Amino acid sequence: TSLLVRPARSRVSDFCWLAAPAVAGTLLFLPQALAGSTQAEEVSGWATPEDAGITEPWKAVLTLNTRHVGEFFPAFDATALLWLAGTALRMTILALPPLIPLIHADLHMSQTAVGILTGLPPVLFAAAAVPGALLIARFGPLPTLMIGLLVTGLGSALRGFAFDLPILYAGTVVAAFGVAIMQPSMPPLVRAWLPHRVGFATAVYTNGLLLGEVLAVGLTLPVVLPLAGTWRLSLVAWGLPCVTIALIVLA
Repeated sequence: TSLLVRPARSRVSDFCWLAAPAVAGTLLFLPQALAGSTQAEEVSGWATPEDAGITEPWKAVLTLNTRHVGEFFPAFDATALLWLAGTALRMTILALPPLIPLIHADLHMSQTAVGILTGLPPVLFAAAAVPGALLIARFGPLPTLMIGLLVTGLGSALRGFAFDLPILYAGTVVAAFGVAIMQPSMPPLVRAWLPHRVGFATAVYTNGLLLGEVLAVGLTLPVVLPLAGTWRLSLVAWGLPCVTIALIVLA
């Protein structure tokens, strides 16, 4: 409730303090931070092949398909996918708590109903872990990850149509179920994509998880809610990154 009565400047300040460590950790993965002057010297002596078209260099940069990325991050694609998948593990779940005062007032929820709403995700994390493991055994970790991302996005979108408590609960259950089946797929993907750098890969998707938490909590009230207009559309908006990440993984 305190977030709703504080001025916007205070919310922005709180978000900056929360986001600073996560952003600082993310910057450590950028090639420029590790290359230094050596990369600058290499770039100064690099020339585009004569047979390359005008759009080829731009395409290489936009797709991160450059020789510097390949040199400093030989498994950059796998690393980026793990990080993106990590951001989706908590983003839609933690976008809900900042909106609870608005939901409470709009749907005339009792304190018990609020407790049930906030308690559903942890229950699903425990209950749906076994089905997630079964899906991995049947289809493999990558299809299971994609299924989880799409189910999470669907659940978040369903909460946008929550004009009563049963639909709100149903959307929360679906979103939490998607996250629950995603979580068991991450360790097998780490071993499959980066078998010789398991510790580093685990740190990468954990970094994404933490940054996703910070973004969801910090941006929902000061940024997403004013842009979306209602708490329902705000929850729908937080489901879009999950669908986008699923499409990126599919590509």
